[in-house]
Amino acid sequence: MWSLWRNKGKEGEARADEALRNANRHLLDIQERSAEVTEVATALRNFRERNHFAEGLEAIIRQQRGPLNDA
Repeated sequence: MWSLWRNKGKEGEARADEALRNANRHLLDIQERSAEVTEVATALRNFRERNHFAEGLEAIIRQQRGPLNDA
């Protein structure tokens, strides 16, 4: 029966070690950017909330006095 876990000797071990080093390096890169990504996501969330607040405020004003340009 053919196996995915064939013994590839030192070449296979070297490739596995290199893949592990690459994965650890990429993990560190991602962890370093975590604060930056969180900051951008928070800024976008705040912008979206302010935008919806402005839309709601405009709707209230239109109900009370009509369109904003007619004032």
